[in-house]
Amino acid sequence: AESAITKIENDIAAADDVIYLINILPAPEDITEEYAEAIADARGAYDELTDDQKALIDDETLNKLIDAENALASLHETERVGDAINALPAAEDITIADKEAVEAARAAYDNLTPEQQANIDADTLKKLTDAEEALAQAEADKAAAAAVDEMINALPGPLSITAADKAAVEEARAAFDALTDAQKNQVSLLNKVKLALNEAVIDIAEKAADNAAAQAVKDMINALPEEVTADDKAAVEEARAAYDALTDTQKALIDEDTYNKLTDAEESLKPSVLLGDANGDGEVSIKDVTSIQKHISALEKISDDNLKAADVNGDGVVDIDDATLIQKHLAYYKVDYPIGEMV
Repeated sequence: AESAITKIENDIAAADDVIYLINILPAPEDITEEYAEAIADARGAYDELTDDQKALIDDETLNKLIDAENALASLHETERVGDAINALPAAEDITIADKEAVEAARAAYDNLTPEQQANIDADTLKKLTDAEEALAQAEADKAAAAAVDEMINALPGPLSITAADKAAVEEARAAFDALTDAQKNQVSLLNKVKLALNEAVIDIAEKAADNAAAQAVKDMINALPEEVTADDKAAVEEARAAYDALTDTQKALIDEDTYNKLTDAEESLKPSVLLGDANGDGEVSIKDVTSIQKHISALEKISDDNLKAADVNGDGVVDIDDATLIQKHLAYYKVDYPIGEMV
């Protein structure tokens, strides 16, 4: 009997020691890493109790130990997540290769309870969101570069590219130029070279075509006779039509002397008029002076067919100067214009 009493006393003493270790622990919300050893000691002491001794530990006390352990585990999990986030590269150094780590850090954070998430400091959380934004941008950059790579891959190579492919090449160049520097760096070097070579080949082909087109027109103009007659009208008109069909770039390749030959030929084909015959009656007389005066006074306009004849001094305007010149001619004064001659 005395042995049984002693056992009970020993069990109570052992249980009391454990109860003491548990009761000195703070409430769960006050648990910090510095209590880890105390919690471990309390758990170790409890686990060493016999079943009879454990039975002397009331549920409230045991639950306090369990709550402390859970609080510490929660703290460790929060720290683990914080460490995982802080281990991520800085946002400016994030690449596609960090995708798995960033997504794992986000999943770990999302799995925390609201209370645990509240223990992640603002700087750490910002690092996660910054990393996610940087990753999204890196993926967007990769996709943008891949789209341009695909456009360039679809182009013929420099050995088979033709002017017919110019629009596709220009579209690829515009797409490449629209990329950011970071995106351009992800376009393959081979494709950058391919695009540049294609542009060079097309440019050479276009210049050759421009030169050929311009030369063909120059040949047409230079084939015109020096003294153009009515028989050459069709050839002159054909040369003019060919010139007008050229692009501005091609027209710029026609030298001034050649172009002047064309305009001189056209001028030679213009109908001749009797200079000074303002009324178109086939002679130069005082009536022509009167016609010009009426024209100036807006009493009777000179017809378009006779304007060239009325513009004696060739200044592009029919005015009193032209009437005066005719009067001088009729009075046998010497004038510097071939009045009365076909021009």
